[in-house]
Amino acid sequence: MRKSVGFRNVMVHNYDDVNWEIVYAICSKHLGDFRAFAKVFSDLIA
Repeated sequence: MRKSVGFRNVMVHNYDDVNWEIVYAICSKHLGDFRAFAKVFSDLIA
């Protein structure tokens, strides 16, 4: 979870410095991590 939050911070605050190869690798190989991250917040709201 900590890595997901760190990634979000980079995306929001350093848009110009994003390494798009890393973004692609995360999205293609670790999509489950993002689903888990979203579920945490979804469960808080529900």
